[in-house]
Amino acid sequence: MKRFKLVMLSVAMLAVAITNIPGETYAEDLEGLLQDVGEAYAEGYIAPFVEGFGTNLNSGLYSTASIPVSRLTFSFGIKAMATSIHEDDKTFRRVLADVDFADYLDDTDPNYLMNGTIVMSGPTVFGSDETDGRLTAVLNGVPVSEISTIPGLVDLDYTPTAVPEISIGGIASLRATVRYLPSVKINDDYGETSFLGYGLQYSSDGILPLLPVSIMAGFFKQKLEVGDIVETNATSMFVAVSKSAGIATIYGGMAKESSDMTVTYTYLGEDEVEGTADDVPILIEMDGSQGSRFTLGGSLDLGMKLNAEIGVGKLATYSAGVMFGF
Repeated sequence: MKRFKLVMLSVAMLAVAITNIPGETYAEDLEGLLQDVGEAYAEGYIAPFVEGFGTNLNSGLYSTASIPVSRLTFSFGIKAMATSIHEDDKTFRRVLADVDFADYLDDTDPNYLMNGTIVMSGPTVFGSDETDGRLTAVLNGVPVSEISTIPGLVDLDYTPTAVPEISIGGIASLRATVRYLPSVKINDDYGETSFLGYGLQYSSDGILPLLPVSIMAGFFKQKLEVGDIVETNATSMFVAVSKSAGIATIYGGMAKESSDMTVTYTYLGEDEVEGTADDVPILIEMDGSQGSRFTLGGSLDLGMKLNAEIGVGKLATYSAGVMFGF
């Protein structure tokens, strides 16, 4: 089987800057698991991570639709999110028809120079860490070779994420929000992670002050990178309404969203020397499948502002936050 040492699946290092997973150890473990599997297998293996991670980033973007017209507000804190992982997303199956077995089988296999069908199946990154995947070579409908691949990395029911956030508003019913993490160097191989998100919201409070509810529209864009290897983007455009009574606020909204992940990497081959004929360029582009969501939540102002919400689309995402300020 061709050995693609896919640093891209140190993609889980994206979770490093954003979660409490120990970054370098996690990345090395994942890279070790994936060094013997090919690009197509890797895509199926990490798909739930791409789905959950992008959906998380598009969560917790607001906790009220009310923005003062001419009273400055400032807040800072942290938002935490978790997207549920469907049981079906803990396993995957891919069928590649009319492929060269030499790309997948060891040259000692008697079917090495044949063409046929490759069937890939097994746990995903969030599947069972006690069950190996399988790669089966099928010739004229008959299985002729089978290889044990890799188990799941960590058996989870939710994809966790946490991000720091700062907001400033109160000028013409506008509020600007930034999510940011300073660059973090993982190691010499992977380079640095960087994360930046920004958005703007506009409330009806300034032009329709007599409405029984506040109405708000906004957008948010976020990007997370690992060196020049991995780039992930998340974008959301949303409308929301809220109603406050004393220290409590309830809110809800609809969003149109997207997320994607791109991995570019050059496998240096067995000689590990750049610029030789053994170099294999790898490009993987994956889009998140969730395009819209409905959000329902509530918040309490206890000096610090607490909120919790659920976002429902193709996936269900739970989010909570704690913000300080005035």
